[in-house]
Amino acid sequence: MAGAWFTLNEPRPAARHCERAAELYEEIGWKTGVLVALSNLVVAGGTLGVLHQGLDQYERIVRLWEAHDPSRLPALLENFAIKLMWAGLAGKALERQQRAVRLREEHPDRQPQGWRGRSYSILGDIHLALGDLGAAMEAFERGLEQAESGELAAALSSAAIVAHARDDGDGAVELARRAVQVAASGGMVREYEEARSTLAKVDASMAIGERIRVLRDVLDYYRDRTYPYIDVRARVWLAEVLLEGGRTEEAADLAREAGDAAGRHGLRRLEGQALTVLARACPPGREHARKAAELHRAYGHRLDEAAALAVLDRA
Repeated sequence: MAGAWFTLNEPRPAARHCERAAELYEEIGWKTGVLVALSNLVVAGGTLGVLHQGLDQYERIVRLWEAHDPSRLPALLENFAIKLMWAGLAGKALERQQRAVRLREEHPDRQPQGWRGRSYSILGDIHLALGDLGAAMEAFERGLEQAESGELAAALSSAAIVAHARDDGDGAVELARRAVQVAASGGMVREYEEARSTLAKVDASMAIGERIRVLRDVLDYYRDRTYPYIDVRARVWLAEVLLEGGRTEEAADLAREAGDAAGRHGLRRLEGQALTVLARACPPGREHARKAAELHRAYGHRLDEAAALAVLDRA
């Protein structure tokens, strides 16, 4: 039941079923079942935005799996790496993800088919957060070789962001359009919305009004769901596009909303990005840009720090 709720992108009921499953497994004394249920529970917590509590739980469960069944570690470490990255702790995320990839490579016969697609895509996202675009694209290229369905769409979307950051506009648009096509053909709603929002961010040839409409549609999709990271990221991207379209007041209001939400959920990189957009929308914006630069410097987000410093220099 928890798995079914996860598939429907509804982590709240999934979390409730995980808790009940853990209780039942405890009653019958099946330790593996307890650990599986608890592992899924912290995944749900991270999805709901309860990041700091979830990070402590992950550390505990990693130690339990190490003692009980180390073969289960790679998947747990990957989910842990994602939550660390969302929390702005990309350096720690890189350590966990590199270990997960290493464990999978050492025991390929025990891994699910197509595992490299997901594993290397996560690795690429972490390198992107750290500002290492070359390593990020290399990881995405490895992942794309064997990615399947949802992992393929997600990897293409992330690769489009890397191309955009490298000023490869045509490449970014091509990758984002492929992501939309893959997600649409596979009926993957969440991946489709993510791909659409990526395309709206990177495709400068699209009319501003259309880009704004797409990003507002994505926000509507997440309004009744519980994916704070993707919701806040879409708000930051929409604020950027509104600013490009000269709608400064709307951009500033949305950047403030995004920054407040990111702060509540502990999404430090997105918090800094929202502050940078706010600084651009409210010139001279020195204080917002300074806070953004300091935040990104503390967490090792080099490109984001550079973007904030550029705004500060102009101010």
